[in-house]
Amino acid sequence: MTALYLSFIGILLYYTKSKYSTTHLRSSFPAFPTWVSGAILVIVVGLNYRQWGATNGLLISAVMLPFACSIVPLVAHLPRRISTVLIILFHVCFIISLF
Repeated sequence: MTALYLSFIGILLYYTKSKYSTTHLRSSFPAFPTWVSGAILVIVVGLNYRQWGATNGLLISAVMLPFACSIVPLVAHLPRRISTVLIILFHVCFIISLF
């Protein structure tokens, strides 16, 4: 779950620099350069590799990263109330998974 959480954060930071990003996202994350999101995504692949091994870890990364790339723009363009509820729900699920 940590790798999935980090992949969403990395994709979100990368998406905020896109021309398709909403103005609310651009104003929320103005100071992060794009190499930070690339470094986070490399850490995600490393976490999956370490936790699941060579074959399964890279396969999970190959499925997880496109999933995150498709979910982040979808949630970003939803109405603000709905996207806020989804983001809070994702954070709560991440905190529950730590215990």
